[in-house]
Amino acid sequence: MKLSEIIGKRRTFSFEFFPPKDESQNEAFAANLKDLIPLKPDFVSVTDTGYSAAKYKHLALSMLLKQKAGFDVILHLTCVNSTGKEIETILEKAHVSGIENILALRGDKDPDKPILPGDFCYASDLLKKIDMKKFCAGAAAHPEKHPLSPSLKHDIEILKLKQDLGASFFVTQLFFDNEVFFRWRDELLKNGITIPVAAGIMPLSSPSSIEKIEKKAGKISKPRELVEILEKYSNDKDSFFKAAADFSARQCMQLLENGINALHFFTFNRAKAVREIMGALK
Repeated sequence: MKLSEIIGKRRTFSFEFFPPKDESQNEAFAANLKDLIPLKPDFVSVTDTGYSAAKYKHLALSMLLKQKAGFDVILHLTCVNSTGKEIETILEKAHVSGIENILALRGDKDPDKPILPGDFCYASDLLKKIDMKKFCAGAAAHPEKHPLSPSLKHDIEILKLKQDLGASFFVTQLFFDNEVFFRWRDELLKNGITIPVAAGIMPLSSPSSIEKIEKKAGKISKPRELVEILEKYSNDKDSFFKAAADFSARQCMQLLENGINALHFFTFNRAKAVREIMGALK
């Protein structure tokens, strides 16, 4: 099913996975996947690892999740370190396997590896390559602007370009402050951006998880409630987990109550926090 048929038309809940790095992680991934299947997500996405022999692992996992678990899948497509021929191969294999949804991304540079010569620089270049008759394509969005963008205004101009190139939906980078998100949503509408937005939600398993993600995504605004949780339970892992899950559930509920009908959970291949939040929402 193409996401354009459901996203923005009703409430959707979705999960993001990444391919296990090696065989030692396969068993844990399978166990967490088994715990998440009963939640019946409307779709799932699979992160592109993007490097060397691992380049097609996300495609293989996407095909597996569709064929064996019956999920509608969004395949991540990144241009960092990808040639035009590689992109063509991935799109062809995705189409043959029945995958209809693509998330077009620039991709994150691996800090330990050089960027190889490629045929694409930006996600907008990929959108031009995707056959919109075969696929439903989406793109990433950053409520607090992309860390490499000169301004939020420039960021919104790029989102408008992506919409004009055929993007049917956006999936946001994670955020914690709903007020920041709502102001950003208002700016999208003022600039003629009307395609549905799936809000990216990251369940927190430990205080250090924020530090790790901010190294890649840049500084993320935190409401006072979350700051107090970080301070109060910095040395109490179990209490932090429960308080953080409660915070995420309240964040999600407020989004749903204010017209955001698509929630996309970054699972980090772990089921426990997502199950807690989904249980609270339902």
